[in-house]
Amino acid sequence: MVFGLLLLTVVLIIIRPQEFLAGLMNMPVVTMVLGGAGMFWVVGEKKDIRLPQLYLLALFVIALVLSELFSGHGYDMGYALVSMMPAWLLYMVTATTVTNSTRQTAVWWVIVISTAFVALHSIGQYLTGMGFTGMPVLLEHGVSRVRYLGIFSDPNDLGVLFVTVLPFIVYLLIQRRSFIAMSALLAMLVVILIALYMTKSRGALLALGVMGLLEFWRRRGGVQAVIVGAGALVLTLGLKLRPESITAGDESALGRIDAWEAGLQMFLSHPIFGVGYDHFTDHYTLTAHNSFVLVLAESGLVGYSLWVTFILMTLWMLYSVVREHGATSLKVDKTGSRALGGKTTSLDPGWILLLAVVGYASAGFFLSQTYVTYLYLLMGLATGYMLSVGEPATRDALIQSGWSQLGSMLWLAWLGVIGLFVVVKLLLIWAY
Repeated sequence: MVFGLLLLTVVLIIIRPQEFLAGLMNMPVVTMVLGGAGMFWVVGEKKDIRLPQLYLLALFVIALVLSELFSGHGYDMGYALVSMMPAWLLYMVTATTVTNSTRQTAVWWVIVISTAFVALHSIGQYLTGMGFTGMPVLLEHGVSRVRYLGIFSDPNDLGVLFVTVLPFIVYLLIQRRSFIAMSALLAMLVVILIALYMTKSRGALLALGVMGLLEFWRRRGGVQAVIVGAGALVLTLGLKLRPESITAGDESALGRIDAWEAGLQMFLSHPIFGVGYDHFTDHYTLTAHNSFVLVLAESGLVGYSLWVTFILMTLWMLYSVVREHGATSLKVDKTGSRALGGKTTSLDPGWILLLAVVGYASAGFFLSQTYVTYLYLLMGLATGYMLSVGEPATRDALIQSGWSQLGSMLWLAWLGVIGLFVVVKLLLIWAY
């Protein structure tokens, strides 16, 4: 029952029928379904809740509530709690329920099919100017950019969804399946790639580049990856995906840099608990356009430390699991993997999840994704994978190592604050 409701929640989060079907509009459908999953989850089978990420995210939600109190917005404490509870509950249910390969694959299929539905909407919207949901195409400087509903109403957010689904499609294609399944996957891949182009999203392009570079590093090693990455950066400075330049001299980039500077100033004025959850735009005309600046400004060092440590801990532990099991390339066997270039390797599901999370996090440096529920679905899948690999003793060692590395992850998060100030200062000098 919990897993079935979770799959339905994934559909509601991506396709969002409650926002365009008359019978579902104005109904808290996601809250009802996810809440039902949560109730069954509480009374259901025994769950492994020893991973540090589970506690870091819970403390982060508390920090957001306290940010309202200490910033003088105590009347919004309930709002902060209600707003973040779905993301927290989605993460907890996913992380402790999707803990075997069958369930992982099922969720991936639902994500891919739901995203393909959204991509078809995007193509129709681009061709006609209006999607069947009633959402019109976005016109910027005479350029049409597709968008969807809710958390994907911005073309950049929609582009990131399309990009992070690509690794799942690749993995499903590599598995030996029926002709019908392979044909369906290829069709969905083409549709999603076309829709991705139609978003004209530079954030999505960045995420795709980072994911590609990470895959190149897996195959060729760190030195060649650094060389390719440096070359790609130089080429990117001259790339024009939209009529504006991608460099810091254009209006869009300047707006982002100014927003980052404003966010850092908010942090300096409210360093412990920030200016309060969802109060960034009370102090500046635009959103932060940076997930890290946003959480630093709104929840201060306390909330920022918990959230960034949550992200870093998941990435580090996920990579540790993949590396430990040695499945970082393709292999041929009866279960359906294939060989690339005549080499026997295996494409581990953990590596696929790592690509998706890294891609999302890299795009989050230029987009405000801190509180978006889709992020916590990906993080929950990554956490659930960690609890599905190896023998119980192996998982015990992984959990113990996670707790032992908590201090190191926290220091990295704090160094990230210094890095944000340095990057913004350099960009301001460059732009002005």
